[in-house]
Amino acid sequence: MPKLWQLLLKASVVLVILSGNHPALAAEEVVFTHGILNQSVSIEELEQFASTGEMSPSLEFLFDYSKQNPQVVRSVLTRQIPTNQILMANVFNSAPGELVLGETSQLFHTKSHRASKEALRGALIASARDDNQISLLELLQNYPTKQVYINSKSLGNTVKNVTNLVNTVEDNFELPLTLLKDWIEGL
Repeated sequence: MPKLWQLLLKASVVLVILSGNHPALAAEEVVFTHGILNQSVSIEELEQFASTGEMSPSLEFLFDYSKQNPQVVRSVLTRQIPTNQILMANVFNSAPGELVLGETSQLFHTKSHRASKEALRGALIASARDDNQISLLELLQNYPTKQVYINSKSLGNTVKNVTNLVNTVEDNFELPLTLLKDWIEGL
C-alpha cells in the first residue's frame, strides 16, 4: 500500500506540473530584513532594476545601507540555473529536499514564518515551469503570497547552497530524467 500511495503522489505531482496552471497569487512586494531594518521593494522595481539597471529610491537606500555592489546583485537576480520541473518537484518532496527547504525558508519566508517551506517549494517548481530554468527574480515573482520576506544577511550563502544542490542533483539524475522525459513525450 505505501508504494501505491507514493505512486499516486508522484502521478499527482506530474499532472499538476503538466497542467500548466499558474498560481493565482504571486508576490507583489519583497520585504528585505537586515537586522532591525525592514525595506519594502515592489516586484516591479526589481524587474526594472534587473532589466535596465535603473534603481528606485528604495533600492538605492538598500544598496547604500548594505554596501552591496548593485551589478553583482543584478547578476544574482537574473542568473538562470538550468533545471527540470519534474526533477525539482521530486527533489523538494524528498527528505534531503525538505532539509534544504527548511534551511532556505529561514532566508525566504512568509510574514508569519508559517508554511514558508511549502511556499518556497511552490515558487521553485513554478519558476521552472516554462523554460526549465530558474532565477532568483523568477522565484520572487512566483512566491505564492503577496509579500515575500528575505533575510538579506544570509542571502549569499543560501543562494550558493541551493545552486550547489540543484547542480548536484541534476548531474546525478541526467540520464533518468532524459529517459523519463522521452517516456512522457511518447504518451
